[in-house]
Amino acid sequence: MLITTLGTAHGRPTHCRYHPATLLEIPQRSYLVDCGEPVAATMVRMGKDFNKLRAAFISHMHADHVGGLPVLIKLLGHNLVAPDHEFSVFMPPEGKYPLLNWLQAMLVPPDYVRFKLEVTGVIEDETVFEDEYATVTAARNGHMEGPGVAYGDIEWRCKANSFSYIFDILDRRIVFTGDLPSDFRYLGELLEDPVEVLVMEMTHVAPEEVLPFIGERDIGRVIFTHIHDPWHDEGENDLRAMCEEHLSFRFDVGHDGDEFEIE
Repeated sequence: MLITTLGTAHGRPTHCRYHPATLLEIPQRSYLVDCGEPVAATMVRMGKDFNKLRAAFISHMHADHVGGLPVLIKLLGHNLVAPDHEFSVFMPPEGKYPLLNWLQAMLVPPDYVRFKLEVTGVIEDETVFEDEYATVTAARNGHMEGPGVAYGDIEWRCKANSFSYIFDILDRRIVFTGDLPSDFRYLGELLEDPVEVLVMEMTHVAPEEVLPFIGERDIGRVIFTHIHDPWHDEGENDLRAMCEEHLSFRFDVGHDGDEFEIE
């Protein structure tokens, strides 16, 4: 099993990090969690097999987590050899029809896709996907909760949702937190059961607060992504020092293109 951090930045790409996207691969299948740009281009450059890709799981509708999805869908049609290939997208329900409309606007209509595309609006605390290798559950994580937000004079037209995703795959449990609220109040629920690998964001939470919290949980390994600016470049040493102080299990700070073998 291989976890590749294709992109590891936050809402603003930096000189060394693109928007967040993480690929989970097993020999038979692969699955994406979030599709920040330029996810498809990075997969091409890394030689990732598009024919193995079966599903993408979008944590929430912020552009840095979903902006690369339309191009990914288009490139799947260029890179797939099996016309009966099935590719499913799971995303907050408010994103489903805007995505389909955007594909039309980009001149990527259904007859162009050339494979079986299914887009599903996610409901919290349900099994959203299951195949012969993996079962994936969505859990609300609280990132989009809070007072109403407006962009200029434009207010939210619908409730915004944000999810973490729990993979039970090949007898392992792997948790992708997505973005968390600053008080990480939902994180304890995600970690109630033992977790083989925790793929966790490190922008919206303070490491001096969250690291002691996860250090007390039954976790085999944590991979940090969605890395905040203070922990880039030389600041990564400060983050690692805090991890060494509070974590007794293995930790990794992800960079774009890093591949982590899960034995």
